[in-house]
Amino acid sequence: MLFTLSIRNAFRHRGRLLLTTSIVMVASLLLVIAVGQIGGINRTLTNSVTDTLTGHINIKPQGAPVAFFEFASPKRLELIRAEDVEDVIARVSALPMVEAVTPRIKFGSLIGNDEKSIPAMIIGVDPEREGKVCTDLVNIVKPLQDSGNAVLATYLANRVGIQQGENILVFSETADDSFNAAEFKIDSTIDTPVLIDEFINSVFLVDIQTVRDLLYLDQSASEISIRLKPGYTTDLAAARDAINRALTPAQQAYLKTYTYREVEQSIEGISGIAAGMGTIQVGTIMLIMLVTVLIITSITLHERRFEIGALMSIGMSPAKLTAMFVMEVGIKVVLGYVLGAILGFLILQGINFSGGIKAANQVDQYIYGGKVMFPIVDYANIALGMVLVVSIALLITLGTCIKASRQDIVGLLNSKK
Repeated sequence: MLFTLSIRNAFRHRGRLLLTTSIVMVASLLLVIAVGQIGGINRTLTNSVTDTLTGHINIKPQGAPVAFFEFASPKRLELIRAEDVEDVIARVSALPMVEAVTPRIKFGSLIGNDEKSIPAMIIGVDPEREGKVCTDLVNIVKPLQDSGNAVLATYLANRVGIQQGENILVFSETADDSFNAAEFKIDSTIDTPVLIDEFINSVFLVDIQTVRDLLYLDQSASEISIRLKPGYTTDLAAARDAINRALTPAQQAYLKTYTYREVEQSIEGISGIAAGMGTIQVGTIMLIMLVTVLIITSITLHERRFEIGALMSIGMSPAKLTAMFVMEVGIKVVLGYVLGAILGFLILQGINFSGGIKAANQVDQYIYGGKVMFPIVDYANIALGMVLVVSIALLITLGTCIKASRQDIVGLLNSKK
């Protein structure tokens, strides 16, 4: 009976219903979009690192630099032994969770021409495998199948004063204290959807066998990078442990397995900032909505003083009145939240369908986590948000409802104008 009466009262005063549900709907809409953006930013951060730089899992020699942009000189390279490289790749590739595997040799040296030389991170990659692990590079590394080609970060090309199609030299000390150099043709400059362009400012990509020849190495590698199948990326620790167990005891003795978050540690800080900003945004939206609902409820109950007195005069107890008022608030909040969530869902789907949110400049890349961000429709968080919003709304309006139900009946009946 009380619930039926609450529904009737809620829809009988259409102006009050429209006002309350509109406020909650707008807040719900903003909340759903904010949650979608937070999820999209974190996904973009992950993809920027795994698709462009590192892969999901990396195997390195113990003692080698861990972070992706910490690299050693050729004389200090920690290497995976030549006899282990293809064996490790075969063992890891046989695991059901693994999609692709590639070897790399990464070191720091000088690149330049007759006029200028500058430091750079030189990465020797397998052109046939690298694009399967870091999918953003699939077309970029194809020209490297011609060992005379190289791909250079646009920033480095501008600093050295070299354009596409021109030649560039790589100068490097070798592990045996000798010196070597090689000339490459710049096939293209890097243009990828990586999070921040500075991340690839110092990158110079060449064929891995060319690097081996340059440094007088055999078939060794400085790291082996792994891409997991989509269903296995949620538990990286388990995947890392499974990959490590696939190695022989001798290989485990000098190799270590890392997840991409350990290799590119800056993602943790940026992800934390994005989550913090999103939490502030969501919290502000909820606070404004709940305060507004409280004010509207107080005004509404004050305007219904005669109605409250009439209900009390026919024997409705304060407890039942309170329950009825609380249910009315709940009906309006739930209705508003559901309508806002549906509208927010449609907006997010529209953004994804139209190609995502494109960052127009460097600042936008920081805000959205990359050059293009696709929001995530997080049904679990949307449902959790409804539970929290409705619960808190009922809690903060409870005192007002109790106070309204305990007024003097004579004063209430005399309040009709």
